[in-house]
Amino acid sequence: MTFLYMYMRKRFDWNYYTYNMYSIIAMPVTFIGNFILLPVLSYYAGASDAVLGFAGGVSGLFHNVLLATAPAAWVVYLASGVSVCSTMTILSSRGALSKLVTREELGSTFAVLALGETLVPLLSAPLYTLIYNTTLDIFPGAVFIAGCCFDILYMCIFVWILTREVRQNDYMAIE
Repeated sequence: MTFLYMYMRKRFDWNYYTYNMYSIIAMPVTFIGNFILLPVLSYYAGASDAVLGFAGGVSGLFHNVLLATAPAAWVVYLASGVSVCSTMTILSSRGALSKLVTREELGSTFAVLALGETLVPLLSAPLYTLIYNTTLDIFPGAVFIAGCCFDILYMCIFVWILTREVRQNDYMAIE
């Protein structure tokens, strides 16, 4: 989000007021994804954590591609709408992990996950800053393409979890 304001200022001459208006419109999209769409898909539609995580990765991937290549400011708003599922990767990863470990290991699993979530910004901020500063005059959206790489990684992990779930279900059916 830090780079989003700087990107909008560089790419579309947005000022702080314009960016705040965008943020006021974009924030409810995250709310809809987390508090409406995720429970509906999970509880009522019965979607697995891996499927939700994969959908979140796809949503984040399209969001980042649209931001990186936006030819006009209205595409940024479209990208916000496309990102409705993007936070599902984090939320569904917690659900998937909780099902992969025993009850006794839940506390330590979530402690390690919290440690990872704390370390990621410490590692990614300098990386994203380097990418943004290096590519600012050439391609200011490169920082979002770097984000696409992480989205693809998330999608690969969730595909692995999904195929693992399918194989376990097949083995259970055989027994």
